[in-house]
Amino acid sequence: MARLSAEVVSLSDLSAAERDALGDKLFALHRKIFSGLSRRQFVACVLHDHATATRIKIFRNAEGTAVGYCAVHRYRRTWQGESCTIFRAEAGLLKQYRGRQETASFVFMQGLLCKLRNPTRRVFYLGMLVHPSSYCLIAERFPTIYPSRRRNTPQHIQEAMSQLADSFEVPPSENGPLLREIGWITRETPAEADAWRSSRHPDVRFFLAMNPRYERGTGLLILVPFTIRNLLGAAAKHIMLAARRRRWRTG
Repeated sequence: MARLSAEVVSLSDLSAAERDALGDKLFALHRKIFSGLSRRQFVACVLHDHATATRIKIFRNAEGTAVGYCAVHRYRRTWQGESCTIFRAEAGLLKQYRGRQETASFVFMQGLLCKLRNPTRRVFYLGMLVHPSSYCLIAERFPTIYPSRRRNTPQHIQEAMSQLADSFEVPPSENGPLLREIGWITRETPAEADAWRSSRHPDVRFFLAMNPRYERGTGLLILVPFTIRNLLGAAAKHIMLAARRRRWRTG
């Protein structure tokens, strides 16, 4: 599997014209991966003026063509009366370049750096996931994630998650308390969708039970506490899975 090159752009370093050009470039790529959003809606999601900080990693193949992106945003919010940091992200890779974990690694590193700089501050990742592959990527690595097939989500955490989601003005779904109407629809063939529906992977089954309408752009609200213990657990699992992939590729 050929390696991808990448560049990281900090939104605060760009002029208005540069942001507009970046929005055009990323939306053209986004449309190959997802449907459901206009350019205006996409830019509002990805180029967050109201985030404390936004960093965007753009992935390129050997020919220098952009094949994926991962935008990570940092916000100040309140968690149960205490100031905290919330990370959110949007990411997409063309099909032939998936399975490399680059987007998850970028989000993980942003959270880890934030936690190391502010060890006593509460830090969370808040996701609204529109595909089972995204949920599996996170649930497989982090020991603690809400909701999870491994544990019930306490009522006070579910309520806090909903309040955080409300603060981002993402409309709730009438189909479940942890569902949000995102509008991002992953482009996949009927055969690919059927393969997910028939999967026996326990995290896939859990995601589909929680979010059966994901193919219509409904997102499952998730929360990952970026504690040192949870981050170290995710790092260890990431290293183990990477080693397993290397052994598989080399036979």
